[in-house]
Amino acid sequence: MKLHNHGITLMTLLGLAISGCKAQEPEVAAPAGTVKSATGVVGWRTDGTGEYPDAKAVTTFSDSDNVVWKTPLPGTSNATPVITGNRIFVCSEPTTLICVAKDSGAILWQKTNNYDEVAGANGNFPQTHSHNGQSSPTPVTDGQRVYVLFGTGVVACYDLDGNRQWATFLEKSTDGWGHSASPVLSGDTLIVHILNVVGLDSGSGKVKWRTPASPKWGSPALANIGGQDVVITPYTGDVIRVSDGKKLASGIAKLQYATPVVDGDIVYFIEKIARKVRLRPDGNGIKAETLWTTKIKGSRHYSSVVVDSGLIYAASREGHFAVIDDETGDVLLQEPLNISGGTNIVYSSLTLGGKYLYIGSVDGVTVVLEPGRAFQEVARNTIEGYRSSPVFDGDRMYVRTFRHLYCIGN
Repeated sequence: MKLHNHGITLMTLLGLAISGCKAQEPEVAAPAGTVKSATGVVGWRTDGTGEYPDAKAVTTFSDSDNVVWKTPLPGTSNATPVITGNRIFVCSEPTTLICVAKDSGAILWQKTNNYDEVAGANGNFPQTHSHNGQSSPTPVTDGQRVYVLFGTGVVACYDLDGNRQWATFLEKSTDGWGHSASPVLSGDTLIVHILNVVGLDSGSGKVKWRTPASPKWGSPALANIGGQDVVITPYTGDVIRVSDGKKLASGIAKLQYATPVVDGDIVYFIEKIARKVRLRPDGNGIKAETLWTTKIKGSRHYSSVVVDSGLIYAASREGHFAVIDDETGDVLLQEPLNISGGTNIVYSSLTLGGKYLYIGSVDGVTVVLEPGRAFQEVARNTIEGYRSSPVFDGDRMYVRTFRHLYCIGN
């Protein structure tokens, strides 16, 4: 099953180098074009699904094999790379947005967004955990501008050449573990969820509406239900209308760490307790129908799932891999990935690159699996550790590790 967000495009949670240093030259020119996106909007996991069915990436790689280029970055980050044209946007601790050339890996520009650079922002940065930092949210772009949110509460907009269009301070996270939810863009509304769900005018940064909803760490997800663009909050399970911020439903399901995956009117809330929910218009609101509930191994699921061809693929933080039947909710397979590194191993969301599943880890081990009802390991590769999610473009895979941005391919 190919997932779509019906005309709207959508981290999961969760290296030091001299900034501006040159990347090594590529062995082969990278492919032209932009990663798939129905509307031209590209954000976390590109369109939120983590699926790249046309990708033709390699399945084996290391620090020395099948690396086209590797660019040192000034600090670490968990944000996923975002690609538009020949530009890749990544983040760096604590408040830096970086633009990298897709064909060469050269850093084109980088901009900080500190409190002394943004009106209304002051004091100390909010408390966070070292695994999370302030730069976990993934940027989002419409191909003309790029929008970035930091755990500091600062939201900023740049054109593709690095000229700031606007920046604003919204509010500070009060969670001692920090903020990680990424912004999403629906039409001319940029939606962020720190303490409240806030709709900003994407052209000016002005607040259009503000709706109370308790946050955790997963990102909001976009959907279109009965012709209405809505945003779904992971933790409170609220369905909020994008046009005016009105809450159309509440408590449809709950995710503490991961992000819901949307397919039309179906929303998957997959963690230890996993639910499949259908949303339908109901008068002036939205009605939620739980189609099934099941349970899979793992104490926490930082990683968001892939749903494809009637199967749901999930991985817990400890590295328990599970396959769920999409129709019935039956758990078909539970298998350890056997990745070392303690309890918090898998933060990276699962990714379908062409014919294969890729599962990354903080130790830098990426397990490549054949999709299906049986556990079939294709390859096991090691680079630097990472918590971000890989993205694919043609025959290239791009991975933001703790210290570098990798371009992997033949």
